[in-house]
Amino acid sequence: MNTKNYLTPTKKYKTLISSIHSIYRLVNSTYELKELIPRLARLISQILNARYCQIIMLDQIKMPD
Repeated sequence: MNTKNYLTPTKKYKTLISSIHSIYRLVNSTYELKELIPRLARLISQILNARYCQIIMLDQIKMPD
């Protein structure tokens, strides 16, 4: 059995699980929405290795039909 074929998916899954855990910890430890959004954007930018991240929150009640 060749273990090289299994190495890349395992590494990706470990990274994915670690990222989800980081987001979970952030969401459960931040109680103010004004603090959560910038922290979440910063974390997502780090995870995706991006310069910028934009989070758009929509309110269904205020959305036009």
